[in-house]
Amino acid sequence: MPSPFLVILAAAGVTFWITQSEMGEPIRNTAGRIDFFARMFQCSFCTGFWVGLFAALATGAAALHDGAAIAWLHDGLMVLLVAFAAAIVALVLDALSEMADALSGLYALQARVGDLLEQTQDRDPTEE
Repeated sequence: MPSPFLVILAAAGVTFWITQSEMGEPIRNTAGRIDFFARMFQCSFCTGFWVGLFAALATGAAALHDGAAIAWLHDGLMVLLVAFAAAIVALVLDALSEMADALSGLYALQARVGDLLEQTQDRDPTEE
């Protein structure tokens, strides 16, 4: 049985793969025909929750115990904890990705402004 931490990271990775990557595009296009999935794939938190819930149940990260109701309640809470943690990690990864995209756009803009300033400085003022 893998640790909940590993399941959370794996679920966040799968979420990012589904919602952001080019390789996940066929999944988004196929499952996205269903309104529920189309809306879910636009939200990293939503997709991360469901992927985390499935991963926690599938891997036994919140191992089900035989016996008392309190053990069942504990296991159910662990499954939800893993699901929500995976959703939060996926949301953070999505925000970091958007920040990286914005920074690369700013760097490109900065380079373009530098080029334009250089061109205006190279111009002969008597030509105007």
